[in-house]
Amino acid sequence: MIVRPNTLIGEHITLQPLSQDDEAALIHVVKDGDLWDSKHTLVPSPEHVRPYIQRALRAMEEDKEYTFAIWHHEAQKIVGSTKLRNIDPKNSCLEVAASFIAKSFQGTYVNSEAKLLLLEQAFEVWDLKRVKFVTDSGNTASQKALERLGAIKETILHEQEHMPDWNERDSIVYSILSSHWDACKKRLLVKSP
Repeated sequence: MIVRPNTLIGEHITLQPLSQDDEAALIHVVKDGDLWDSKHTLVPSPEHVRPYIQRALRAMEEDKEYTFAIWHHEAQKIVGSTKLRNIDPKNSCLEVAASFIAKSFQGTYVNSEAKLLLLEQAFEVWDLKRVKFVTDSGNTASQKALERLGAIKETILHEQEHMPDWNERDSIVYSILSSHWDACKKRLLVKSP
């Protein structure tokens, strides 16, 4: 049974349910590296952070998706956001999506530990069978990170989505199955410092 998750606490980060109080912190996150200016990711611009949070809060109230702020213990601040969406208990699956991390924290353990916490929730708490990830075909960094994690490349969805510049996005779908979770978890635990 899917029960709304509360705070997910890791060794170095905490995933806390996103709140309207996180607006200023998320504006700082998206400005750290101009994250919204990428051709390969959908990150809100500073002026769109408030509506992004409002949409996320509505979706959480309706139990359609769960969006988290990524709190960094040592830095004592929010360094990103991630979410669980397309939650489908009937088919025992969901999607990890809309992850973005401040440029100054990319390439650290933050992303790995965030994925670890989300996947533990999916496989160990909710006992789901499949977790999906979708990334832009041009986002090679994201693809490599998913492959290092042990996610399986499944398919390409051509012209799947309009990007902010109105170009069509080709998306690559990856997945992790519950039968692969133990091996993936070992990889993630190695990535933590």
